[in-house]
Amino acid sequence: MSTGPNRNSRYGMTLMELIIALVLLSMIILGITNLEIFCRHAFMSTDRKTKVTNEATYILEHMSKFIGNAIGDGSDYPVSVSPAIGGCDRFVRVWTKVNLSEPGKAAADREIAYCFNNTAHTVTFYPRIRTWPDLVSEDHSKETLSRNVYEWDAMFDSHQAYVNATVTVCWNATTECGSVDNPRIKLDTRISMPAVSANATPL
Repeated sequence: MSTGPNRNSRYGMTLMELIIALVLLSMIILGITNLEIFCRHAFMSTDRKTKVTNEATYILEHMSKFIGNAIGDGSDYPVSVSPAIGGCDRFVRVWTKVNLSEPGKAAADREIAYCFNNTAHTVTFYPRIRTWPDLVSEDHSKETLSRNVYEWDAMFDSHQAYVNATVTVCWNATTECGSVDNPRIKLDTRISMPAVSANATPL
């Protein structure tokens, strides 16, 4: 017949078994936690890349829509690209056609502009402008297309009817771009302008 101490040693848990159980449980919990952190970080990185890509795409699509409607004739370029002026580190002026029945640049046509401010990291669209450098102070109908632009440029080739536009957008343009937490997307496109005269002179 078994005694009391023998029964306890047969069915009880030793200190070593308890330690092993705790170690295994800790490893399981640690693995689940690491998996959750990895999935959350991967989701956040993918989400930020998607938003940055969408923002850069929106800027170029916006420019393609309006610059693609630019007009020009033998006396004027439809597009003027210039360095810093009027609070903009880089800007593009574009004539767009309103009344198609009037040849050349008619009074009803309007001039629009895109302004890149490197300090504020913004690209701003002005649907109607009058004179530079009073553009920033006098036009209140402007639209800020992005506040996270790291680089922006547009080059107009005087011998071809197109504009090469490039934009680099970051999740946070105020800090160093290109990390996993702060992704950077650079896109470029060629915007065709079918109503441009090849022998035009600059604005």
